[in-house]
Amino acid sequence: MIKTLLANTVEVDDIDIALQDILTQLNLGKNLRKNSLGIIHCRDDFIESGVVRAICDRLPFPVLGMNTILNSSSLGLLDNTLLTVSVLTSDSVNFAVGLSDPLTEGRATPLSKMYVEAENLLPRRPVFMFLYCGVYDYSALGEHVLKHLDDFSDGVPVFGSLPADYSVELRSPKIIYNGIAYSDRAAVVLVEGRITPVFSVRNVPLWRGIQRRAVVTSSSGNVIREVNGLPVIEFLESLGLCWYGQITGHNIIPIFVDRNDGNPPVVRVVHSQTRDDHILLTGDVPEGSTLGFGALDEREVISAVASLGVSMKKLYSDVFFVYSCISRNLALGLDYMAEMERFNTVAERKLPYVFSYSSGEFCPTLEADGSLVNRYHNMSLTSLAF
Repeated sequence: MIKTLLANTVEVDDIDIALQDILTQLNLGKNLRKNSLGIIHCRDDFIESGVVRAICDRLPFPVLGMNTILNSSSLGLLDNTLLTVSVLTSDSVNFAVGLSDPLTEGRATPLSKMYVEAENLLPRRPVFMFLYCGVYDYSALGEHVLKHLDDFSDGVPVFGSLPADYSVELRSPKIIYNGIAYSDRAAVVLVEGRITPVFSVRNVPLWRGIQRRAVVTSSSGNVIREVNGLPVIEFLESLGLCWYGQITGHNIIPIFVDRNDGNPPVVRVVHSQTRDDHILLTGDVPEGSTLGFGALDEREVISAVASLGVSMKKLYSDVFFVYSCISRNLALGLDYMAEMERFNTVAERKLPYVFSYSSGEFCPTLEADGSLVNRYHNMSLTSLAF
């Protein structure tokens, strides 16, 4: 069994007040058990002001997490500037944490070292792991990191997120490891014990895509140069997705990528447009892949999160983690708190949960044969209960 402790604060400037807020709510002297772990979500302001470092220094256990534009919890406070600490504490469940070396000069070796060192701290194979990874370039980073970890762990289920520090574009996304913020590393928590995690993914439904399909005729990695033999920008203009040679609303346009490899299509979004008028997606797109283009609106976002809240109330779990893609928030327009508000209403504050926005989601999917397969998602609503 795992006990969940939650605390939050809106005090971003005064470190002493922020510490008092968090420590008073957690009441560690009364609630802490043998093994504990902290997971933190906050705006970047809390990192810059030193509040994150001070909180992590005072907590007597490892703390991981990330910065994000918005987060909330079952404590019910909804605010533009919020830091939330969730503490998982147990007498029977073990946690092992790891931080990679920088991934900028290669990913396989630092990720392997991180995983092996963390796994060696556990008495048995982990049941699942949390994964947080910094965002430092415009490659298919999340997809590649997950593939390496999946290979090293032999398929241990992975749940987690890329940080989502966002305005009109990604600003300074960072992961947090024991109070220090990193933009170019990954961190994991391996969880071992008699627990049964329950994962769910709500993707943009395929029926929301237009029927017209296109074939990638020139690409390299996650860079698309030509579609249907046309320069990619020219092709997108034919769909009304470009204006004067610039992609419009690229963060809220779901692109269904079918790599024709036997796996179902995945949703990806446009990272950016290059000076050569190529586009960079959030996942690799081999030549010959088939593309479909869709739409995401407020009704779909709110319907999905309400459905998740109803489903979660049927589970008897110690904690729920929910990650919603930042693209779903952008689709809400000016009513940017609507998704969190709806989830809080449906959950009725009876579920111990943490909700945060993400710029890429790690969550296993259930295959037809009943097995779990690790996937990297975009524009998705993912959850973990255990």
